[in-house]
Amino acid sequence: MKKLVTAADVRNMSGSGQKVIYLDRSTIITPAARDLVYEIGMSIQKGPSNTELAAKGETAAKLETAAKANPVGDPAAKSNEISPELIAKIV
Repeated sequence: MKKLVTAADVRNMSGSGQKVIYLDRSTIITPAARDLVYEIGMSIQKGPSNTELAAKGETAAKLETAAKANPVGDPAAKSNEISPELIAKIV
């Protein structure tokens, strides 16, 4: 079953001190919730939380590697990026 994250959920998470929202394949975040995450300075991470990975016996090194490999950045910041491959195709 899919889990839905709403703006109200984000407010609750922020109020409890949570700084990162983890989204696995079965989680959907509403556009309003995603916007609110960035407005209040939280971040979104793809994949299970470190707590969930630790419960499965993952090592600290694997947790850190997974966190670095799967960040979800601010879509507004990435909207101005153009890949070098695209530039090469145009030129």
